[in-house]
Amino acid sequence: MRKIIVAAVAASFLAGVGAAAAAPTVDAPATRRLSVSKVDFSNPEAVKTLHQRLHRAAREACNSGYIIATQLVDADRACTEQALAEAVAKVDRPMLTAMQQQRQTTMTARGY
Repeated sequence: MRKIIVAAVAASFLAGVGAAAAAPTVDAPATRRLSVSKVDFSNPEAVKTLHQRLHRAAREACNSGYIIATQLVDADRACTEQALAEAVAKVDRPMLTAMQQQRQTTMTARGY
């Protein structure tokens, strides 16, 4: 069974936030495991569902738990996008990669 591990090192993004935020120390990356063995990579809906699952796992791995500090929310978003891009690269399937590239284009256009 092929599994992809979505890892996030939130500490690297939180380092520049400052002491006022009192971010918890992260010793190891948060990880989420997803199986891709049953994904039909020729089916656009199946690939879209996998991309959504990867995004959700990346978001969970990167969630600092802070919702008020704007810098932390931005750090969570940046961590999520990096973790998602890395997971998509590990899967290495053309349709999934194209979906990720479209997402990145959209995020850039929105100013993220």
